[in-house]
Amino acid sequence: QVWRERGVGDFWGHCLVAEGSAEVMLDPIVNVWDVAALHLLISESGGLMTDIDGHSTYTAGYAITSNSNVHQAILSFISPV
Repeated sequence: QVWRERGVGDFWGHCLVAEGSAEVMLDPIVNVWDVAALHLLISESGGLMTDIDGHSTYTAGYAITSNSNVHQAILSFISPV
């Protein structure tokens, strides 16, 4: 259901979401300094960066970034049962 690409770090995939070239970026392990600036960039572009519960954050230790149109569907898809 998805295209996967391994980049050279966290920044690139989130920027693709911000510019509209990708719909989702899932980052399983991040530090605050990896995504703090990206959180602002994503928010300003109309996207969302949240935790698994949908709370806007960059301090969860992971990042779920998407455009706002598909975010709830992504959270539902990856949420534990």
